[in-house]
Amino acid sequence: MSSARLAVLATAVLTFLSFCGPFSDTLELLSHWRIQILGLAILSGVFVAWRGTRKIQLAALAVCLLNAWPLAQHLSRSAPPASGSPEPTDITVLAANLHGDHVEALSFGALLDETKPDIVVLTEVTKAAETLIRSRLPGHRFAWSGDPHRLFSALIGIRGHKPELAVRDTLPEHNLPWASFHACPKACATVVAVHSPHPDGLSPFNAQSLQFSDIAVEADTIRPDILLGDLNTTPWSPHYVRLLDRTGLKDAAPGIGWVNTWLSALPGLGLRLDHILVGPKVVVRAYRVGPNIGSDHRPVIARLVVTE
Repeated sequence: MSSARLAVLATAVLTFLSFCGPFSDTLELLSHWRIQILGLAILSGVFVAWRGTRKIQLAALAVCLLNAWPLAQHLSRSAPPASGSPEPTDITVLAANLHGDHVEALSFGALLDETKPDIVVLTEVTKAAETLIRSRLPGHRFAWSGDPHRLFSALIGIRGHKPELAVRDTLPEHNLPWASFHACPKACATVVAVHSPHPDGLSPFNAQSLQFSDIAVEADTIRPDILLGDLNTTPWSPHYVRLLDRTGLKDAAPGIGWVNTWLSALPGLGLRLDHILVGPKVVVRAYRVGPNIGSDHRPVIARLVVTE
């Protein structure tokens, strides 16, 4: 078999397996690497452009289009950015996974000083990090979703308003809570804070899928305006797609969001696992991925307009 045929065949097999997520939790992990697989498909396409036959060239093009299709589909799940300059009634939200003791306190404190977030959702928060956060945001009221400082709990802060939490525990034996709360820093919104488990396809059950299903069911009642946190999933995952389709939420990231949040040390090469999703009454004024704060995740920050 020629090298051109082998390159296209290998990419085609990888592409086929990456679309088997709805049928296999193990193969679902491949769907997270959609952009990287597309990159490999493009490279193989360039290679066969001058080494392969017409049939091989067409096959390489088909593989590229198959991988590009989910990216194009995602555009319909992204919230269009608002026009105009920021207003005083806009709210700034920040979500970050602080990943234990690896956070550089000075850089994260500087980010809080710079962004002055109205709502923060922070996961993997140590006691030392909590002390730093509370000192940097003295005008915020804080509450914990789940047991403080546990892996899947979240520290929630709202400027000048105490969060009224309704904590759900989708898998009590694994301590995987998510919380809905009413936030009124400048305009009232119902917010869902999430720290999802890893998409462990080798587990006897997919905890992430169960959690997302529970959130979708509850969304019919609580009607979330904002969902944010470390979802541990990418926009190309079938679990993520179902969550957006069932809740009606949109991705606050513009376009297909090429930037990644994990691994923070490899910008552009990793995965976008941290998200801010918005409902129909929320307009996205601005969105960005923050700097490396010493965690293996980069924070995500959005400036939002909550309409009535």
